[in-house]
Amino acid sequence: LGFMGIAATPWNLVLDAHNGFVRLAFGFLLVYDLCLLVIQTSNRWAVGYTAANAIYLLLLLAYVGILFFGPAVDTKSGLEFQVAAQKIIVYASVVNLGLQAVAIRRAARAQDYVPA
Repeated sequence: LGFMGIAATPWNLVLDAHNGFVRLAFGFLLVYDLCLLVIQTSNRWAVGYTAANAIYLLLLLAYVGILFFGPAVDTKSGLEFQVAAQKIIVYASVVNLGLQAVAIRRAARAQDYVPA
């Protein structure tokens, strides 16, 4: 819902609502990814995928820190910094999502394999 709110509230028309949805979406994404990492670790998921998710979690943690405690968006330099950080984490999110999807697909195929 947070990401849909981001898309539905243009930053140039309703900046406060847009920023609220950004905080909501990425805050919950941080909690989700932490839970995913705990599940991966407890189920002895492949080290490469777990490590990639851990690195992503650190990037996401840094971004959420910037989001809540970084420069304010009411200055040009603060807005540019926040926007650049957001673009970096969005691309990192897409890459991590792709890697985790590959991991799930490989695990599902391995479970379907029945030796003759």
